[in-house]
Amino acid sequence: MEEIKTIKYNLDIPKKKHHYKVIILIIASNDNESPYKEFKDSWKKYMNKFQDVRSFFLYSDPSIESDIVIEEETITHRHKEWYEPGILYKTIASMKMCEEIFTYDYILRTNLSSFIHIPRLLNFLQYKPTTNYAAAKQSLYREGIGFLSGAGFILSRDVVQDILKEVFIKKCINDEIKFAPDDVAITMIIQQFIKLDKLYELPRYDCESAINPSVIDNDIFHIRNKTEWKYKHRLYDISNLEKQVQFFYKNILENKSL
Repeated sequence: MEEIKTIKYNLDIPKKKHHYKVIILIIASNDNESPYKEFKDSWKKYMNKFQDVRSFFLYSDPSIESDIVIEEETITHRHKEWYEPGILYKTIASMKMCEEIFTYDYILRTNLSSFIHIPRLLNFLQYKPTTNYAAAKQSLYREGIGFLSGAGFILSRDVVQDILKEVFIKKCINDEIKFAPDDVAITMIIQQFIKLDKLYELPRYDCESAINPSVIDNDIFHIRNKTEWKYKHRLYDISNLEKQVQFFYKNILENKSL
């Protein structure tokens, strides 16, 4: 991955870095057709409504003039928009931007079709380590290799800093990492170079059909809407996400305090 040399800031940067408990980075696409448009519209209703949390959509675009363009709700990395290595690269580039202009305790990397219950997330993190912390629902890749699911992984700031050091100073991204799925690649960097003693497990609710949000347990902060594997379309995912935002963030949508 090439060094980031030029940055265009299309947002106000305070002289003193603002501190966030969590920065949420949301893998997105410049495609404004369905279902991406509906997913983004749902996120925009709540993603930056909490004082201790800042959220950004992550894009790739090879046509931008700077290496990075950062705006109020978006971070765009100059690269082709594609799965490998595009998602890995824009994730790491966005981590670097967060390190440049903010301070924070954790980064949560997720995707457009996920729903995050932010108050529950903040409560969950009150009792978690603020160093050497890497957590996700863990899955199995080729030959039984475990990895942190890219639908939602959380890293403490020191782990993010170590990843940036390995990528930009030690140049750790070889072809195996470069062309692996982004979540597998991030896990490989952590396991091969940072060598944390433990990867933590995160709770998650996976929607497999149309559901009523009221049935979801009160301790769940991450809902993954991924029914397309079963139904071969995303209409249920769009509907589920819209219902989750309406149900859990009714007060925000009605401009009431939480």
